[in-house]
Amino acid sequence: EEVSIYSIYNLICNFISYIFNVLANSVSSSFGDLYNKKKELFVERFRSYETVSIMINSIVTISIFCVLKGFIILYTHRSDDVEYWNLMYSILFIFIAYLNNLRTPHAAMIRASGNFEKTKYYFLGEAFINLLISLSLVQKYGICGVLIGTLFSVIFRDYFVIQFIYKQVIQIDIKKFLEVSLPNMIVTIVMSVIGLCFSIEFGSYIEFVFVGSICMIFSSFIIFMVNYIFNQNNFMQVIILIK
Repeated sequence: EEVSIYSIYNLICNFISYIFNVLANSVSSSFGDLYNKKKELFVERFRSYETVSIMINSIVTISIFCVLKGFIILYTHRSDDVEYWNLMYSILFIFIAYLNNLRTPHAAMIRASGNFEKTKYYFLGEAFINLLISLSLVQKYGICGVLIGTLFSVIFRDYFVIQFIYKQVIQIDIKKFLEVSLPNMIVTIVMSVIGLCFSIEFGSYIEFVFVGSICMIFSSFIIFMVNYIFNQNNFMQVIILIK
C-alpha cells in the first residue's frame, strides 16, 4: 500500500524536476562559453537565470499545493481500497522537490564552469546522509522516515552547492542569494499553506486544469509583485532581457 502511495507522489515530483532539468540543460552550454570568455556578463546572466528559476519554482510549488489534494483524489478515485491522500506525504514530497529545484541553476553552473570534480564529495555526502537517516527512521515511520532522510540530505547539498557557486565561481557575497530566495521562500510557504487549507475536490480533469490555471495565474501575480518589491534590480534585469 505504501509503495503505491509513494509512486503517485513521486510521479508528481519527477514531473516538477523534469521541467527544471530541461531549463537547466537548455542554458548550460551558453553559460559555459560566457564563463570562459566574459566573466562579468556570466555573473550578470547567472543572477537573472537564478531569479527566473526561483520565481518559477515558487509559482509551480504554490500552484501544486492548491490543486494537489483534488488531483490525487481525482486520479485515484477508482482505488477504493487505498487512501492515497496523505497531508504529511504531500508536504514532505513537494518541499523536497522545491529544495531540489532551488539549486538547479547552481548545479548547472557547476557543470558550465567545469567544477564537477571539486564538488563530487557534496553528492556523496548527500547520499550518505540520506541513507543514514532513512535507515534509522524507516522502521518506525515508514515512508515519512525515508522522506525526512531525503529532506535533510537535500538541505545539506543545497547549502554546500550554493555556497560553492557564490564563493568559488561568481565570487560574490552569498547574502545576494538570500535576498532573492528568502522573500520567495516565505511567500511560497504562506501561499502553500493557504492553498492546502482551501483546496477543493475536482469532478473532472477539465475542472482540474481550469482551477490549476487560475492558481498559476494568481500565484504568478503574487510572486511577480514580491520580486518587484524585494528583488527589484534582478527582476528588472530579467524584464530587460525578455524584451
